[in-house]
Amino acid sequence: MTDPGWEDLCHLAIQICDVATAFIAFHDCDGVLIKSWAGKVALQSCAIPPDSPFAVVTSSFLMIEDLTASKVFCRHGSVVQEPFWRFYAAMPFASVEGGPPMGFLGLLDTAPHDLTPAQIASLRRLSAQAARLGELRRLRDLDGAMRRLGHELTHRVKNALAVVQAILNLSARSSTTIDAFKEAFAARLGFFSKLQSLVGGDSWQAIRFDRIASAALGPYENQLDAPIESCGPPAELATDLAIMLGMVLHELVVNAARFGGFSNPAGRLHICWSMERRDGKSFFCLNWREHDGPPVLLPDHEGFGLKLLRRVLAAQFHAEIDLVFAPEGLFLSLLIPLGNAEVEMKPSTSLPAVQPVGGPSI
Repeated sequence: MTDPGWEDLCHLAIQICDVATAFIAFHDCDGVLIKSWAGKVALQSCAIPPDSPFAVVTSSFLMIEDLTASKVFCRHGSVVQEPFWRFYAAMPFASVEGGPPMGFLGLLDTAPHDLTPAQIASLRRLSAQAARLGELRRLRDLDGAMRRLGHELTHRVKNALAVVQAILNLSARSSTTIDAFKEAFAARLGFFSKLQSLVGGDSWQAIRFDRIASAALGPYENQLDAPIESCGPPAELATDLAIMLGMVLHELVVNAARFGGFSNPAGRLHICWSMERRDGKSFFCLNWREHDGPPVLLPDHEGFGLKLLRRVLAAQFHAEIDLVFAPEGLFLSLLIPLGNAEVEMKPSTSLPAVQPVGGPSI
């Protein structure tokens, strides 16, 4: 994004040095990028190819009065073809802390040219100003990033506290003894903590579902005679949705270990997921199927897992739920529309409510 201050410096360089075009370029991980330019001859791309001689900047001032006489530049495309550059100069600049050049103020003209000592001195001052503007912009971007990080951290902490409160309340309501409450609460809180460890890194906004599934199912795979059958792409889901799905998987796998497909050696589980497009909209699809376990009985009360499905995934994430307590094994199918903005978990005495948050080349 061009900074008006850089463009003003380019115009001043043109007036002082009497050239056709001036530009300001910075080095970064993507190569040499032109941040701003001005002049009679337009530049065509914001990136200077790394093999271009124009991308090479020494630590001192560089001036070539006639590019056609230079062994390095004479065969370059912009010298032998339009716009037929003949003159090039580059005044490097470092950051305010010093170090190697972080960029340069470049001059181009379609005729051979020379600069006086006074013009070179003025160009050095302009390049130093370009470095100061670059540092101000870096600090401004850093400040914005820190503000966004602070907002994200506040959001995550608020959500985490709300989920912990919900786990506490629901575990207490569904437990008949203090020991049962301690066991259920500790297990759910421990798994929620494991899910939180998946959040972070380069992005706080999304988590790959296969990592969620691995966290939930991994401890049980070694207990089975055959591996869990699982399949699906490395789908990334919004963090809040991914964590809620993880909590659902945790409840499913715990119930399977106690009463369902994992409660005997012959039991099996097949889980698969996919990303689908329907009527121009994106959906996340999940199928969970247990088989070869003991006969399935209908639950006599609504537990934590059912509350998550109906009060969060269905009510707040608009999931379509197909839950079948078939005698041969539990079956669950979820179809969840994607594209929701981030959601915020609000504390409550039951399950928390979830609301949407909602050029130039050389």
